[in-house]
Amino acid sequence: MVENLKLRSMLEGQLKVARSLEAAIQHQQEEAAQLLSLHRVKAALNAIEGGGRPRAASLSDDLIFAQLNIGLEAQYAEFDSVMDRTGLAKALQSPNKIQALHTPEGIAFRHEEARLLPFSMPAVHRAMWSCMRFGKAEGLTGRIHTRVLNNDHLNVTIVDKVQLPKAHSIDTCARLAMRRYFEQNRIIVVWRGYVEITGSFFVRLRERGYTSVSAFDFSTNAEVRSSSSSSIPGCALRMALQTKPEMDEFDSEEEAKDHVGEMTDLVVGSYHRNFGLMYQIIENLLFRDSTGGEVDEQELARFATY
Repeated sequence: MVENLKLRSMLEGQLKVARSLEAAIQHQQEEAAQLLSLHRVKAALNAIEGGGRPRAASLSDDLIFAQLNIGLEAQYAEFDSVMDRTGLAKALQSPNKIQALHTPEGIAFRHEEARLLPFSMPAVHRAMWSCMRFGKAEGLTGRIHTRVLNNDHLNVTIVDKVQLPKAHSIDTCARLAMRRYFEQNRIIVVWRGYVEITGSFFVRLRERGYTSVSAFDFSTNAEVRSSSSSSIPGCALRMALQTKPEMDEFDSEEEAKDHVGEMTDLVVGSYHRNFGLMYQIIENLLFRDSTGGEVDEQELARFATY
């Protein structure tokens, strides 16, 4: 009996060492890949003649994604400060709207919202992640191509044609680098995007997104440590989006004003449409999940502790 306990203890210790070694190797490989990508991005940017801002055609998808991937860890590190600054850290309900801001550096857009959902935290996150990881949003949002770097890190390209009010028809191409982080009482997703909108003229957007889901108990009307400890489980969803357009110089101030107004209509209209579709898709997936729909086994395993 004593020998069996010793053997079991030894095997458990070896297993822990093996897992730690595997995690360290994966981390080292990711850092090396990011460093190589950073050198490639810098080389490509330095090679552009005239030192001006690179055009969409100047950079390949690989280089664009390399540039986007590099900033995800830093974005995760600033998540709490962004939530505090936007007032979302303690918010449970807030309006869903996009604001256009005029700053010294030019126009920018912000979207911030918080909402309570009558579904468990794991179910809500699985639905959101499945939209991109498994292409569950395709058919409503255009063509989706997902490159899986690992189970928690995606590079996604979405190509879509959008019909907006006032007979605006636009083509969009969004490249998004997304990464998720599992914490004790919440799941965080951060993303960086490079979005091109082509309508009556061309707009390029740099996008940063921050979102979290945390367990909520409707019986106590408070956030809790896990969904399993809730009498009436729910979920608190928080999202902050920061978007900065890249615009060419205009010949006159009047021309600039005209273009800024039209660009604002295009950007706000496309985001309103996209967020509306996103919540529709998530709602459909949550309903399917709650009625015994297919759920990826790997994804289920990730939420065993929640």
